[in-house]
Parts: sequence; structure tokens; C-alpha cells
Amino acid sequence: MGVSRAAYYKWTHRKVTVHEQENQAIRDYIIELEEKNHYVFGVKRLMTYINAETQYHVSHGRVRRIMRLAGIRASIRVAKRDRQVEKKAFLLVNKLYTVNMGTPSTQSLLT
Repeated sequence: MGVSRAAYYKWTHRKVTVHEQENQAIRDYIIELEEKNHYVFGVKRLMTYINAETQYHVSHGRVRRIMRLAGIRASIRVAKRDRQVEKKAFLLVNKLYTVNMGTPSTQSLLT
């Protein structure tokens, strides 16, 4: 296994730290809250609820790490935007782009 005997026995007799106990309590609270609300909360909203309703004060990084380790994901994702289509629509509205040529028209630039 590549682990010394002393390290193995030290690991088997270790005690759970206070920080790990806090993370466990926070994880249980997140799971309870998410199941009640159908997994719609993101990291920042969960952070707000945890800071307001529990005795723990957490950052968004800690909530994100706990969620990742527990395998919790929000069901609502942020839609990706197609920036190229938005740019074409902007150019068409401002008459800097012609549909026939596909390039900026020289006449519209001259006038």
C-alpha cells in the first residue's frame, strides 16, 4: 500500500476536528434546505441562509467546497450567451452590417 505502519495506526485512531464537525453540520443543513426547495439555491443564496439562520459564519468558497464534496448541484443553471449573434444583431440594427454581403457596407460607413 505504500503507507507506513505508524501512519496507518495514527490514521485509525485520529479524532474528528472541530472544523470537520462544523462542515458536517453545515452540509446537513444544506442538504435539508436543498431537498425542501428542489435544489434551486446557488452558493450565494445558501451562504446567506447559513449566515442568517445558523450560528456558523461561512464564506461562499467554503459553501462551494462543501457542496462539491457532497455532490450537490443547483438544478437551475445560468444560460450561456452567444456573443457573436448578439454582435450581428447590434450591427444590423445600426445598419453597419448588410445581410447580402456579410461584411460592413462601405456606403453606410461613408454616409
